Amino acid sequence: MSKTAIKAKNKNPLEEYLKKLSNRQCNYFVPDYPEDNREKVKILFILESPHKKEVEKRLPLVGATGKNVMSFLFEDNSSLSFGEYVKSMDESNIGIINVCNIPLQVVEQNKDDVKDIHKELNDLRESDQLNSTILSFFCDRIKEYQGVGIFVVCGGFAEKYFDEYLLKQKNNSILKKHYKGEIEILKVPHPSYGHWQFIEKHKTNLERLKTIFSKFEEK
Repeated sequence: MSKTAIKAKNKNPLEEYLKKLSNRQCNYFVPDYPEDNREKVKILFILESPHKKEVEKRLPLVGATGKNVMSFLFEDNSSLSFGEYVKSMDESNIGIINVCNIPLQVVEQNKDDVKDIHKELNDLRESDQLNSTILSFFCDRIKEYQGVGIFVVCGGFAEKYFDEYLLKQKNNSILKKHYKGEIEILKVPHPSYGHWQFIEKHKTNLERLKTIFSKFEEK
């Protein structure tokens, strides 16, 4: 077997897919919101990865999940999603990011690239272990949000990577400010399937989140 053939055989298909994280031009890369002026963000939502509607609109937290957020926070059952609501605001201090900017599930746009790694993607989402490629890209992006006062960490996957980001900081100003009560970290379920309405375990954090956004309704 030639060296080229051995090299090709030893490639990790999952890691080859995750390299797309560095390619903002690929047709299933969903950028963070906002892409610029990140220092203005005061409330940052952190989720797992984009799904079908997010990829279509190139915007996080849209589709059914984004509508679930609107329904919970504002009792708004219109067609507007939370991502669209945030984008529509003239001046917003809200940011939304995914731990991974490319889908960790199969959608129309990535199906050819993930046809052989369905199981690997599922295992990656379910595993307690962190993927170093995803973690590296996540840390590079989240550290740009220097003015955040409230982190809303949605779901176990996001929580796992966010906690690791905190551990990696040499001078952890986030945790220090959190312990002093200057920064809030609200860990809540992923909002898909109406989970925010039904999970008692996270009731205190969810009620706090709803209180925060009641001020937005008054504006």
